[in-house]
Amino acid sequence: DDGVWYVPRDTEGNRKKPIWLAAPLHITAISRATDGNGWGFLSEFTDRDGRLKVWAIPAAALGGDGAEWFARLRDMGLRTSTTKGARALLAQYIDSREVKERITSTDRTGWHDGGVFVTPSTTVGPEGAGRLYVFQSESSVEDTLAAGGDFDAWRDGVARRCAGNSRLSFVLSCAFAAPLSNAPGWTGSSTMSGAIRQLRAMPSWPPSRSPRWKAMSTRSWSAASARNVW
Repeated sequence: DDGVWYVPRDTEGNRKKPIWLAAPLHITAISRATDGNGWGFLSEFTDRDGRLKVWAIPAAALGGDGAEWFARLRDMGLRTSTTKGARALLAQYIDSREVKERITSTDRTGWHDGGVFVTPSTTVGPEGAGRLYVFQSESSVEDTLAAGGDFDAWRDGVARRCAGNSRLSFVLSCAFAAPLSNAPGWTGSSTMSGAIRQLRAMPSWPPSRSPRWKAMSTRSWSAASARNVW
């Protein structure tokens, strides 16, 4: 499998020389929101270093000039042709994929039904949680989350050292307050929850990566919700 190719034909239907469009790009599922809107295509490919990349491409993006979604794929590491017309042909390839697998798209990070927590790049939840979710947005959202260490290392190297110290326990608890403040089954003022989430999201992040918010906007809400998952 050496990638995505387009095979043109002449006026008599005979095949002409194939045109290379991109490195292997697989559409593994069709996404849509719970209200029947927000359709998209869950794409998978490997970048130039062999790392697996996954992105839910909004169907609406394919209807425009294609500059943004095409640039996003290239930024993620997909090798593509830069010849004239390649972008339109690649969009046609994506849009024509018939895939049976369905997944629920959402433009909101945080908790969803079934105890699932959605981030811009992954979904965390129990096995057999039911409906599968994927983050999908026409605008680029930075994912500042990263996993480090394992459960035993965090328990023994961090949590255990806080035992018996109320101040250290409080600081550590703040790091988990953001995602837990809106966990399934919890109720309360959405405005207050959002304010607390923004304030509490900061302690577990170094100053260089701490978010700077000027208003309670969609951007700040998403940024705060995406922090402190672990």
